[in-house]
Amino acid sequence: MQLLGIATATTKFGDWNDDKLILFPDLFADEIAALKKGCFAEYNAFRAEGPKSPDLPKVSWDQAIRIFKYLDATRPGWMKPRTATFLDHFLPCVKSENTSLAHSQFPAANHSSGAAAVVDGKEAQEV
Repeated sequence: MQLLGIATATTKFGDWNDDKLILFPDLFADEIAALKKGCFAEYNAFRAEGPKSPDLPKVSWDQAIRIFKYLDATRPGWMKPRTATFLDHFLPCVKSENTSLAHSQFPAANHSSGAAAVVDGKEAQEV
């Protein structure tokens, strides 16, 4: 029985780590920015694999911010679970045929708006 209690506590802690970002985005802005930066890095690594993904466009950090803003606005909680942020949310936005990275469907990046636009003290630029 005790093992079940430990697993439940671990699961609850994992859920809290995801939920806190949704519930308190201002308080955890640095952690959210780090997750978005990691998602962008994961895309670049996936794209660099070559033959598996020859049709994926190069995405600048500014374009990634536009995608993150789009996801934030249209899919609240898209960062939960963290393991799904890249494959289930970011990548489909890039691959979508009916949305263009330069198209106005993605809101323009506002460089003065918190965690999505500033990562490691730098404003939107290609990483």
